[in-house]
Amino acid sequence: MFSKQRLETLSDGIFAIVMTLLVLDLKVPLDIPSGQLAHALLQEAPTWASFAITFILAARYWTIQHRLFNLLEKVHPRTVVTTFIFLSLITILPFSTSLWGHYLNNSLAFFLYILNQVLIGIVVLVELLLARRENNLRHGDALWLLSGRLYVMVGSLLACLIAAAFLPTRYVGMIGVAAAIISRRLLKWLHKRYLKHHPQFAEPTAH
Repeated sequence: MFSKQRLETLSDGIFAIVMTLLVLDLKVPLDIPSGQLAHALLQEAPTWASFAITFILAARYWTIQHRLFNLLEKVHPRTVVTTFIFLSLITILPFSTSLWGHYLNNSLAFFLYILNQVLIGIVVLVELLLARRENNLRHGDALWLLSGRLYVMVGSLLACLIAAAFLPTRYVGMIGVAAAIISRRLLKWLHKRYLKHHPQFAEPTAH
């Protein structure tokens, strides 16, 4: 039997390193003529944008993995394998982020970046589905919400990936945002129906 705590500690360390490495691609403009600093900083806007988006998504994946580990009853050898695959894809984020940041309007760079994000989500989703099939997860509202949020995230990123293969890069973000909004609204509606049929999982109302 493997230790859940050691896997979480390893994951926390790798996330800390990866999220720190992201900032190394942000460079201070040097030898800028007087009055041109604002223009030089504006030139670096794509790099800042790719950094911000990746940092937010990485934080989201850390949260999802943390919640998944809280629901796991036991850590099986397969869980260790999926965790290492998940972490290997996380370590690629600084490269895919830098690639996209330097070639913001290049469709291939964006496709590879989104592919990296999608694969991370798919690995977590596979672990969730396998653990659920093995009855290795605590059931309840927390599991339902984690599953729903993961489906929304992976589905939105998949929509971006498919769009990136056929559409100009400037339209892909709008499709991803639209997919996320629609999916979240659907998730809220399904959550209400779930609590209606499973009132024991509803949080108590404060008086």
